[in-house]
Amino acid sequence: RSEAPIVRVTRAARGGSDAIAIDASLSMAIGPPGKLQRAAEVAAALALYAVRGGAVVTVLAPPSKLRFVLRAASGFRGLLAALETLRAAEQVEWDRAQFPRCDRATWIGDLAGASPDRIARAAPAGTALVVVQLLAPHEIEPRLDGAAVLVDPESGDRLAVDVGSVASHALAAQHRRVEVAAELGRRRARFVQTSSAESFEAVFERILRA
Repeated sequence: RSEAPIVRVTRAARGGSDAIAIDASLSMAIGPPGKLQRAAEVAAALALYAVRGGAVVTVLAPPSKLRFVLRAASGFRGLLAALETLRAAEQVEWDRAQFPRCDRATWIGDLAGASPDRIARAAPAGTALVVVQLLAPHEIEPRLDGAAVLVDPESGDRLAVDVGSVASHALAAQHRRVEVAAELGRRRARFVQTSSAESFEAVFERILRA
């Protein structure tokens, strides 16, 4: 009727249900700053944001048995108390690491031993999925002055390295992160990569903008 093109942008009400999973496997103990600590802080901020928007939020932390359902902001202290009990241990069993039925799912972890396919299949069909890869600074830009032995915290595997092999590993890891982001994009999942050196406020904002 106005004889001019109009673009209508709609915004869905938040409401519904959210699930937030924190990787609490042994590789998340690496730091400083500690990856598990930062992941828990980010999860808490996301949970509070969602519940204030009317959502019911389930917070999980595989492979631990932590499962906390936040239904109102008044329960936030209980969530913080539950998260304070988290300790990095063992490995994530991906066949059992499943999100509950929900409208939105967020996975926060270093993605050690996890393929994009495994993460995507952990979320129910039709769920909006966000994957946050949280790494320690030295995992993003490893530095080494001489020969050293690297130890996998979960498997115990040991690898002797020198400056040249560390540089090659860093380049391969960066290529892998690009591939993971692309694969998750093809699966219509949003991908955020961050460092545990970033404040949880900064990580939280980046996730919301993703």
